[in-house]
Amino acid sequence: MKPTSGEVLFKGKNIYTMSKNEFKEFRPKIQYIMQDPYASFNPYKTVYSSLKDVITYHKLCPRNEINDLISRHLEMVGVDYGLVEKYPHQLSGGQLQRIAIARVLLLNPEVIIADEVVSMLDAPLRISVADLLKALSKDKGITTVFITHDIGMAKYFSGNENRIVVFKNGNIVDEGKGESVIEHPTSEYTRQLINSYNDPFRQ
Repeated sequence: MKPTSGEVLFKGKNIYTMSKNEFKEFRPKIQYIMQDPYASFNPYKTVYSSLKDVITYHKLCPRNEINDLISRHLEMVGVDYGLVEKYPHQLSGGQLQRIAIARVLLLNPEVIIADEVVSMLDAPLRISVADLLKALSKDKGITTVFITHDIGMAKYFSGNENRIVVFKNGNIVDEGKGESVIEHPTSEYTRQLINSYNDPFRQ
């Protein structure tokens, strides 16, 4: 969707003025993980089929290497290869969200947009998936835009190394390095978010 105003830039290039070939080259570099993992997979396809579709469409490897590529990426996200013949409804939300992460990693992206990816999971799984994304971002040098309404999870994910940007009605009201936004908020809205949240990570 084109913006009603402003620009969307990637490495200084407006993505809406790219040629067809430029956009085709750009598209795999930005990957998106949805909030609901069950809605992001075709319910009539096995895990294997969903991952294989990505590989064959983008010609990521020869056909005789597909199994190995899938196996390596599932291992990367902590999912047993034995689950590849399962359908989405046969998996837990945590398992399927990890497979969704493996699917985007197949394309070796430079940016991952993770949209409320832990909101539908219970507490232990939230931490598990957040830790996985943090580790992958650091190890692979991927920029991760972690979208959340949970200020505590934003604090946990960002730490002191990454930025937190607080939006209200589409406008930035607070921005800064990790815990500095939590410890020294500059907007009343951010203070309200912090005060309304019982932080389980607070010592």
